[in-house]
Order: sequence, then structure tokens, then C-alpha cells
Amino acid sequence: MKILKFLGFFLLIVLIGAGIALYEGDIPSDVIDARYSSHSSQFLDLGAAGRIHYRDDGNRRHPALVLIHGSAASLHTFDPWVERLASEFRVITLDLPGHGLTGAVPSADYSLEAYAGVVRSLIEHLALDQFVIGGNSMGGRVAWHYALTYPEQLRGLVLINAGGLAEWRDESSDENGAVLVFELLRKTLVQGHR
Repeated sequence: MKILKFLGFFLLIVLIGAGIALYEGDIPSDVIDARYSSHSSQFLDLGAAGRIHYRDDGNRRHPALVLIHGSAASLHTFDPWVERLASEFRVITLDLPGHGLTGAVPSADYSLEAYAGVVRSLIEHLALDQFVIGGNSMGGRVAWHYALTYPEQLRGLVLINAGGLAEWRDESSDENGAVLVFELLRKTLVQGHR
């Protein structure tokens, strides 16, 4: 029994020692930035909302398209899209807070409203008047939330396997809950194109 206790204690000491010896801290942000940024990478300091990584590709005289990635992803999700669309569109992609080179933000606010606020700040920074917004998964959820909040800015909305379908119902509107996509259809964005 003493031998088993000794072996258990010895094994514990070896595991702790190995953990200490093999531990590597976080990679410095400047190393990460150098490894994963590109010639079109830019950073915008939004204070409590953090330093936002974005790319502005394509011809600035063409219609603007803002693309928002899903959860556990980054703006790299849309690299193939940028490659195909940059000749006909100004394509803007960004890393949402908590993702990609944007990383953690001082406010620690990763809510839908905070994400939409970051998109709004970037749009204002780039002085975009009219644009198409699109998103994949969680980014689709951010895009439709943005479209409901700021429909006057949008020329179109592209949803790619958008998240949040359970939240597309507005329970306050009637007994059955109106589907929020119909609220989008009531906005001037769509009415102007009938």
C-alpha cells in the first residue's frame, strides 16, 4: 500500500513538473497580427468596444458589401467571396469582438446589440451611406438585427444560414407572434423596390 501511495505521489509530481516545463503562455498580439493580417488589414480603436480588425477590399467606387462571419470564425470565412466579388463590389469584412484579430474587448460585452454597435461604428468610420449587409450563422443574426435597426442605410440583406430563427418572432405583436422577416418587409428598404 505504501508503494502505491509513493507511486501515485511520484506520478503527480512528474505530471505537475511536465505541465510547468511544457507550459507556453499566450502568443504576443504583435506576433499574431503579423501572422494573420494581410496587406488590406486595418484596425479601428473603439475604446471599450476594443480594437476592431477589418478589411476594405475591392473598388471603392463600386457598391459596398459588408460581410459578417459566424461564431468561432473570423473574416477569413469570406476570403473566397472577396476574391470573387472584389472586381464588382467594395467588400468590407470584420472580426467581431471575441473573434479573429479583434480578440477580447475591454467591455467584455459580446451581446447582439454590442456586435451591431461595432458594425455601426465601422460603417460610420468608413462613411458608408448605402450598402448591402450579409452574414453567416451568428453573423446573419447580427446582419438582420442591424437591418431592423437601420433599414434606411441598406440596399439589401444577405442571410447565409442565419442564426437566431427562434428570435425571429416578435411575441409582443399578437397572440401567435409575427415573424420578424415581415417587419423587414414593412421597412422602406423593401417598399422602395416594389
